[in-house]
Amino acid sequence: MKKGNFRLIAFVPMFVMYFGFPLIRDVVPFHDIYTYQDWFALLGMYVIGTLLAAPLIYLLIKDSGKHLKLGLTVRWILFLVATLQVACMYYLWEQGAQLYLSMAITMGIISAIYAYGTKSTSIMRDKDTGNLYRVHRGKAHLLSEHDVQRYKSGLSDTGNSPYEFSSSAIAGFDSHASENNLSFNSSMFSSDNFSSGMSINPSSGSPMVGGISGHDISGNSWGTNFNEPTNTYDPNRGY
Repeated sequence: MKKGNFRLIAFVPMFVMYFGFPLIRDVVPFHDIYTYQDWFALLGMYVIGTLLAAPLIYLLIKDSGKHLKLGLTVRWILFLVATLQVACMYYLWEQGAQLYLSMAITMGIISAIYAYGTKSTSIMRDKDTGNLYRVHRGKAHLLSEHDVQRYKSGLSDTGNSPYEFSSSAIAGFDSHASENNLSFNSSMFSSDNFSSGMSINPSSGSPMVGGISGHDISGNSWGTNFNEPTNTYDPNRGY
């Protein structure tokens, strides 16, 4: 079974609890005394509930093939959501308004966590050593063996390959260090091999992922420096 399909199936119990608790709590015991206003109110709640769940449903379908960020797993997310949902129903079952509100908030929390988990992470591979690095805020962080295995296990489903570079072509790059600075200037290149294989954003000094039509490792488009953590803002000239 593909990882994307497994995720969709794994989240089914969460949606069953989310959409099923109104039926068990209110509809089944009291349906015989429902008026048409009650049925319209129930329909309205389900419409609102579906809208609240739509972002997560969209992410599960759109990003089903993506691997989650290192440190996050589907099992961890499902454990969290199950705990929150069961706690809401256990403690607030008799308080209708609070129960509905808490379940809606829980759905929002899980949607935010899943969105963060599937947000693109730049991974680079050193052609000289085979090391994999996670790029964050202009620094290359060497992945541990555990994280390397997790990343490689997701490649077959994502179809994405890490961006390759040559550490021997970067002056001062230590392939044994756990962290390296990736803010470059012209004096840091020891050969044309690296510069010919990777475009450098002239404004930020960081390597571009996807060439000049893409973004650099800090999220800047070609020729901009807005996302650099060290940039400054001049009220007269801008960034």
